[in-house]
Amino acid sequence: MADSFATVFIVATILVACCLIPAAFLPRKKVAPIDPAAMMGH
Repeated sequence: MADSFATVFIVATILVACCLIPAAFLPRKKVAPIDPAAMMGH
């Protein structure tokens, strides 16, 4: 049973790495600062 838990954590780690590696290469946009006066209407 301990071997099953170890296998699950290894698979989970590999799946997380498969998601994070491409996400690191996504383009990033600079966000303009929010004007507090513009938010007063919300």
